[in-house]
Amino acid sequence: MPPMHARSRLRAGGTKTLAVRHQVSLTSGTILHHTKTPLTLWFWAAYLMTTDKRGVSALLLQRQLGLQRYETAWMILTSSGARR
Repeated sequence: MPPMHARSRLRAGGTKTLAVRHQVSLTSGTILHHTKTPLTLWFWAAYLMTTDKRGVSALLLQRQLGLQRYETAWMILTSSGARR
């Protein structure tokens, strides 16, 4: 990793290296890379999916997380690799 003086802050969650000119992110190369859903929401969803003994439906996930759109809950549920 380049020294601190060779890096500049872009925005929360990403750093752009001046020497190489590419973005580095905590979520790079993961299923969370291009998501607009906050990481805290992903972690809450993971917690709910792993602690519920019966399994979690997308509708229940939507209600538990307070999401407005069912599609967001469905995307989180299917992207996580959860299977019935």
